[in-house]
Amino acid sequence: MLAQLSHYNIIHIYSHAEADNDANGYPWIAAHDDLILLPEIYNSKNNADLILLSACETNLGKQVNGEGVISLARGFFHAGSKSVLASLWKVNDKSSSEIIHYFYQYLKEGNTKAEALRLSKLRYIENHKIESMSPYYWAGVVYIGKDGDLQLGQRSYKPYLLAFVLVILLSAISFYWIRKGRKSIQ
Repeated sequence: MLAQLSHYNIIHIYSHAEADNDANGYPWIAAHDDLILLPEIYNSKNNADLILLSACETNLGKQVNGEGVISLARGFFHAGSKSVLASLWKVNDKSSSEIIHYFYQYLKEGNTKAEALRLSKLRYIENHKIESMSPYYWAGVVYIGKDGDLQLGQRSYKPYLLAFVLVILLSAISFYWIRKGRKSIQ
């Protein structure tokens, strides 16, 4: 899967991830029936202007003296990405998907990536009642990297993006059920 990433300008991965729950303590993200570990991301290449990591804890990892936080987001930067939308904790699926939906709308209107995320969070807060206005619902998604606008109108990314998101989503679901089945057998 990682070899395919170099073909896209915008990469949106909607999956399941954890900051340090594998045997070696590496952050990982689920793909198909396997885990993609941080070292695999470090060894991949991409040219993406934007990577959206719609998964939990994608900007968390080990704190290494002299290096900082070693996270999935950092791995994608190392692989060549110019900017990343990542999460700081176990985000709420419904609220984060709503924010990402608004984010795409604001990008399409010509806003910069950072401004699109800011406007998305404000819109989320304006459209919700007090019980879902807590920062837990909207503050966990952060933007890191080079700001600027994306030329969404010049080339259509929707069919590729939709196919990629569906493959990752189906893979994550099957991985979850396989993993859950293994745990119930033991």
